[in-house]
Amino acid sequence: MDNDLEVIAGQLRLHLAGDFRPQVALLRQPHGRLLQALEGKQPLRLDPRAVLGVLNAFKSGEAIATQVQQWASFAWRGHFSGSAAPVQPIKIAIEDDHHDAIIGVVSRLEELSDVSGSYISDEEIDEMIAAMEACI
Repeated sequence: MDNDLEVIAGQLRLHLAGDFRPQVALLRQPHGRLLQALEGKQPLRLDPRAVLGVLNAFKSGEAIATQVQQWASFAWRGHFSGSAAPVQPIKIAIEDDHHDAIIGVVSRLEELSDVSGSYISDEEIDEMIAAMEACI
């Protein structure tokens, strides 16, 4: 695997773990390149700590709604929203012990978008944070 693919694989892991710094670079990559970067590697894994990190970044203003929605779309669907053609999703394992709690929060965050006009109140964010903290 070439070095660029190693970098992309690392960026995917960081981003799924709740780090928004690689998001712009990942959004610029063709989806096939993202899949190629993960070939032969351990599957990506989503856990409550990652979701909690995203929620805290959103609450503090480190991440805006659009970034959070794009992260959630990736975590939920295995690709970034806005793909024009059907894509093979990236396989993302979700921690079994807290699967339902994680999916509940991620699916709610995935609803954030300018199109739907969905809004999450500070109270709802706090409830989601408490739910993820209970999983850790």
